[in-house]
Amino acid sequence: MYFTILADDNKFFIKCDGSLNAVTVEEFRNTIEPFINEYRAPIVIDLEKVDYVSSAGIRAFLLLYRAAMAKSPELGIHFMDMVTLTNISPQVQQILDISGLSDSIKQWEIERDSQ
Repeated sequence: MYFTILADDNKFFIKCDGSLNAVTVEEFRNTIEPFINEYRAPIVIDLEKVDYVSSAGIRAFLLLYRAAMAKSPELGIHFMDMVTLTNISPQVQQILDISGLSDSIKQWEIERDSQ
């Protein structure tokens, strides 16, 4: 998996390219988690060029959200405002739907919007 990291004054954009599986998940987490742990601006994870996500990849997404959940009270912002998945390909969206992660993300967004 390859990463391109871009920054502007308000956000970090992390573009991912390749498959997110047991072989690449550690690199994925090592690339993205520091942006959460040393939070300075919202993180947008661009999945346009991600062609496959395994169960290890689903777990990596959950762990990223969990790290954001742990950090958000200290920052005084909702964790869903810290990390966003964008440009999700249809095949990856299907995997997120089947795993139930899409439903969790929607529920978290509803909870955030109702606060």
